[in-house]
Amino acid sequence: MNNSSSNVLTAVMRFHGATPGQTAVRGEWSMGGVVIQKSENYALRNEHGWYYQPFGTAHVFGDYRVTVYVDGVVSGSAVTHVGL
Repeated sequence: MNNSSSNVLTAVMRFHGATPGQTAVRGEWSMGGVVIQKSENYALRNEHGWYYQPFGTAHVFGDYRVTVYVDGVVSGSAVTHVGL
């Protein structure tokens, strides 16, 4: 049995055609259709095309969805399951 307090959620994204320092990135984490955390807009950093958005610890078992916004427009989403 996993300890839910050890489940750290991080979104790892790769962007093509984005301008470091100018392209704004924001993530929203939701569970069961309810947004549980929103990040502020961050200027995309130049990390060899990768961007890491930490969420924190998943304290509840279930499906977590991250929706990624680039310059205010939905760019994509992904779901991860935290459970036993």
